[in-house]
Amino acid sequence: MRVSSSWCTLVALLGTFTMVSTPVWGAGFALQEQSVSSLGRAFSNGSVGTGDASTVFFNPAGFADLEDGSNLNIGINQILVTFEFENDGSTNNFPPSAPSPIAGGDGGNAGQDATVPYVHYVYKMGDMGFGVGIYSPYGLSTKYKDDFVGRFHGLESGITTININPSFSYTITPEFTVGVGLNVQTLSAILTKAVDVGAACYAGAYEQAFIQARQAGQDETAAATTAATAAQNNCGTLINAKAEGTAEVTGDSTGYGFNIGFLYDLGETKIGLTYRSGIEHNIDGKAKYKDVANLIEDTDAKTSVSIPATASLGVAHEFGDAGVSFDILYTQWSVLDELKFEFDSDQDDSIEKFEWENAMKYSLGGHYRVMPELDLRFGLALDQSPIQETEKRGVRLPDTDRTWMTLGSGYDLGGVEINFAYAYLALGDAKVERLTEGEDKLVKGEYEGSIHIVGLDVAANF
Repeated sequence: MRVSSSWCTLVALLGTFTMVSTPVWGAGFALQEQSVSSLGRAFSNGSVGTGDASTVFFNPAGFADLEDGSNLNIGINQILVTFEFENDGSTNNFPPSAPSPIAGGDGGNAGQDATVPYVHYVYKMGDMGFGVGIYSPYGLSTKYKDDFVGRFHGLESGITTININPSFSYTITPEFTVGVGLNVQTLSAILTKAVDVGAACYAGAYEQAFIQARQAGQDETAAATTAATAAQNNCGTLINAKAEGTAEVTGDSTGYGFNIGFLYDLGETKIGLTYRSGIEHNIDGKAKYKDVANLIEDTDAKTSVSIPATASLGVAHEFGDAGVSFDILYTQWSVLDELKFEFDSDQDDSIEKFEWENAMKYSLGGHYRVMPELDLRFGLALDQSPIQETEKRGVRLPDTDRTWMTLGSGYDLGGVEINFAYAYLALGDAKVERLTEGEDKLVKGEYEGSIHIVGLDVAANF
């Protein structure tokens, strides 16, 4: 009876979950905010188990630490983002004969505040545990004002994921537990940017005129001169008017993966090891254009996005009423090399380079139970960005290294614990100096910002 009732509750919560906006910033665009109790310790105890049902996300072997019966964890994080660009010489290199500063402003606060909910459920029965989590492990949201000087690189960027993660654990010996999980992940995305209509017209007209000139017997030099003249004659009005339009690509996908975790419990000391597979998303979508003088037609589009694999190793030790924990997290961001958009129309494929690097996160935290009901938590983490080079940093996600400083508390009401946490993320300087795919628009400047996270959840056993 308890299991049936709890699963009904979980299904009802899923309906609420899917209506809440989830995209935010993590290192890269990862989200670890799946446990408020662990957030208070900067997620330094993730690999060894969080002590409540949120261990579904971090390490399903952590089911071994839960009480028999139903364990439910429901939480929400509010993420407040300030992220502002300061222009330092962004340039329009079209036409090549007359480069000029790009007109416009700094784009305002590109950071989008977000609400990130999650729900985890575990049914523990002796040496076995069965669980499921519903959460958003990856998300991104940046949005600039329409006159942003980097608008030809990006205006709005959004990625939202929902992950359903059924899991199972088995305690093989009193000390050793293994847990496995299946991940069913949906992804939806939106990417918009400005289009230089004059430049688009010129490129199309030049290509057509060049081919015709070569077919007429002109050598490459002569054909290039003929094509340039024809393109200027055909597109001069749009070029001189500095006409601009917008492009929008949207799409969605469902992908599948797995995760596995191990927990070795020595009593006062625990060691945890986890692996979460990457997920390949083959996205089918639409490309729509506005105010482009009928030069580009709306069309179906497709691309592929690789969600990175992760691995973590952690250790925790208890000293009576206090404890410390340390965690190392590796993320294989190098799988995100580029986004190649293939269109059903006759327009050329569009390629957006990323060339990200693999990254590490180091977390140290602890807790102190000041009274039987009240547990205080603290943590510090150094979170490495997968973007270390100015030329590879873009306006869609101008990521940088960050330092997490966290505080939290848990109050036990007897079978129900209320958890609260606060995190401040100090961001390093993020300089940008990047050309568009056609190398005619340079965005150059620097970002400054900060992130605040406030979390509240309830963990219950019944």
